[in-house]
Amino acid sequence: MNYYIIVFKNTLDAMTAEKILKQEGMIFKMMPTPTAITQSCGICIRIEEKNT
Repeated sequence: MNYYIIVFKNTLDAMTAEKILKQEGMIFKMMPTPTAITQSCGICIRIEEKNT
């Protein structure tokens, strides 16, 4: 299954995105940002391709 990772500059942006995705009924998972990605706040959203 394919998925996308959305990374954020700060925690507030991550929480805002979480709220919007919930309102839209999207299936996603909040998780720690993979260590290979260094330019982020440490929180990311994994969203399945079927949501797009």
